[in-house]
Amino acid sequence: MTSEFGWNHDLAVMKAVDGNENWYSVTIKILDAEADDGFTIYQNGTGDDNILVQYDSQYNNQSDYANFVSGTESAYAVKDETVYTNLSEAGLNMEDQADDDDNSTEYNLQITADNTTVEAGDTVSLTAVLKKGQTEITDLEAAGLHLYWWNNTTNSSGEFINYDESNGYSLTLQTTLGTLGTNEIQAKLQDAEWKDIVIKKIEITVNEASNSVKKMHRSM
Repeated sequence: MTSEFGWNHDLAVMKAVDGNENWYSVTIKILDAEADDGFTIYQNGTGDDNILVQYDSQYNNQSDYANFVSGTESAYAVKDETVYTNLSEAGLNMEDQADDDDNSTEYNLQITADNTTVEAGDTVSLTAVLKKGQTEITDLEAAGLHLYWWNNTTNSSGEFINYDESNGYSLTLQTTLGTLGTNEIQAKLQDAEWKDIVIKKIEITVNEASNSVKKMHRSM
């Protein structure tokens, strides 16, 4: 590979997969899985006539693209227009790749919440699981990383409980939610120089509290 493919790079060159004739690979870094984005695979040139397949969030193979950026798998194989999550089923010999997977420099970030539908004023606990290759990272400070949480709906961290926003060393978050409707909570992973590595988002639905009292006014 001659360049890293990502938001800051328009073109990457696939490299041959060791021990697998006629198989080629490329690493794609997804910074924001919710963004309107995609990629195109070309062969023997970059013109329209050289397009093998296209994946994006709006027009081409949308379900496959959603699968790619979901973060549920660290690698996928495409053969005869079929996407495989089990690379061996696609015909790849993965024995020679095992060591490379263990030493991967790619980060995988997943966010979960203890409840995604709550009432206004309720407290929600969120947990981030971070892996580098197959190794889970539990100490962000020791790893030289920062994880910053943010409520994109309220555009603030004001409802976060005991949140240390200066260091960004916490993989967990507790927050009360008072804004009705969908609240989008974001976790942004940054390196030691505060450069973005990956961003993950989760949506939490906030309903009106069942014990809320509505005041009625009658005009005379």
